[in-house]
Amino acid sequence: RKTIDNDISTKWRLKTLSEKLNLSEVTIRKKLENENTNFYRILLDARMQKAARLVLDSDTHINKVSYAVGMSSVSYFIKLFSDYYGLTPKQFHLKYKHRNTGEKAAFMLYN
Repeated sequence: RKTIDNDISTKWRLKTLSEKLNLSEVTIRKKLENENTNFYRILLDARMQKAARLVLDSDTHINKVSYAVGMSSVSYFIKLFSDYYGLTPKQFHLKYKHRNTGEKAAFMLYN
């Protein structure tokens, strides 16, 4: 997860990760299965958590947020964000922007 977090804007594929970690795709899949997750779930979680931080901490245009988390289709990004959080990025920003820093931090830890 740290490898993905450190370069979230990369167009990650399992093959790319396996080359970067010098592990086979099968090994990575098995390790993730043992943790009851998969590569795409890890990638989605990392992207959505980074996107939420960007949406909350700035007035960055949604296009830049989308690209910053490795997604070139803004409309697809908005759909994934909405499915993940139950709110569009704009609704999310409006709902949580006035929360104090502690509440924002707690939200980010548990979502």
